[in-house]
Amino acid sequence: MAAEPNISPSSRRLGEYLDCSNQAIQAALSRQGSGQEGVASKRLGELLLEDEAISLDALLAGIQAQRVDRLRACPLFTSLSDGDLTELSVVFQEVSAPSEQCLITQDDRDPYLYILGSGRLEVFRTD
Repeated sequence: MAAEPNISPSSRRLGEYLDCSNQAIQAALSRQGSGQEGVASKRLGELLLEDEAISLDALLAGIQAQRVDRLRACPLFTSLSDGDLTELSVVFQEVSAPSEQCLITQDDRDPYLYILGSGRLEVFRTD
């Protein structure tokens, strides 16, 4: 069974949270997509830091704001206040998973809560 994410329009891309020019973001994205060894695997924020387009504090604040918006879009957290969401966002870690990667296996004890931010997820159950 495939699950489609339920993300509100308020969950924006990281670049929209950062106080830097569109030109700097586009340059970093071009470097990311260039196929240059080591660059393609770097995230947008890392590249903007390398280019000195933003400060570390500005990047961390942008990531924090994006996480709060993503949590706010999740039906599980709709009753939480902005302060609660901010506190909760500090303990979340975002990961990107390549397609075909198995995140969890049935009957394994997994101490994590997974929230699908974007993409598709397939769930299989064995009998």
